[in-house]
Amino acid sequence: MRVNYLLHGERHELSVEETDDLAELCGRVEKGLRVAHTELASAPYLAEKVADGLLNGLSTDADEADLGEVA
Repeated sequence: MRVNYLLHGERHELSVEETDDLAELCGRVEKGLRVAHTELASAPYLAEKVADGLLNGLSTDADEADLGEVA
């Protein structure tokens, strides 16, 4: 699954292995974001932003999700 997001206004993309388990998918995306961008290591509400963006993307049956600004 492709996940698009903004970090300080700059567009980025993250690819994660798909799964039917939403909690596992959220965890994979959150971990990927925190590893790729160390400034997100202590970002508050990142898990909620990830879950919200994934739910919106999955509700349209798309193979990608847009999280918006994550910083």
